[in-house]
Amino acid sequence: PNTKFTHCFSHTNSIFIIETKSNIDSRHFVTSASNCKNKMKKRKTIVFIDRDGVVVDYETAVRVMTEEERVKYGGIKSQYKLCPNIYERMEPMEGAIDAVNQILWDDRFSVYFASAPPRKNPSSYTGKQLWLLKHFVHSDVDGRLILTKRKDLLIGDYLIDDRPERNGAGGFRHPGRLLEINRTKPGCFATLQDAIDEIIRIEDMKYECTRSRVRG
Repeated sequence: PNTKFTHCFSHTNSIFIIETKSNIDSRHFVTSASNCKNKMKKRKTIVFIDRDGVVVDYETAVRVMTEEERVKYGGIKSQYKLCPNIYERMEPMEGAIDAVNQILWDDRFSVYFASAPPRKNPSSYTGKQLWLLKHFVHSDVDGRLILTKRKDLLIGDYLIDDRPERNGAGGFRHPGRLLEINRTKPGCFATLQDAIDEIIRIEDMKYECTRSRVRG
């Protein structure tokens, strides 16, 4: 009955102070986050990246087609996607591989590739996966492809996409943020690198704010 317990936890979970008081005993325990980082880890920032038109240069489809394929599928852009095994042969967008690797190898992030496969081309399902395995050497990149026509159902922090009007990308909402890739549209990002730079800037700023509160 003569014992009082006071628990003080910082808003950022960075410092924990547990104070126990009684008539016969007084102990103070202060544990910094650096000493207990293995016990409590910050949730990783989840980033979804659209594949075609963002990481993969869809326009290169015609260039990598055979002559026979070009005659059959290369006349109309909307038909590119029907060419068998075309998705594993397309080329990366300029600078896209390096841009993705910035956060793919950063322990603060969990990166996934969100893509909508054409239903009339079954080879696209495996082709998109094979393309990732070809261009990225990260050990578990094979488990980072999400095939969906409903990107609005994804739950994460960021979605980078070039066509918010398609496949539910525009419905990606709170707590996440949609970063649109569009060179000509005001308020959008010109390249994937620009969008990733923005994500890193925001996350670095959050980290600095956390450090400031802890120091204060």
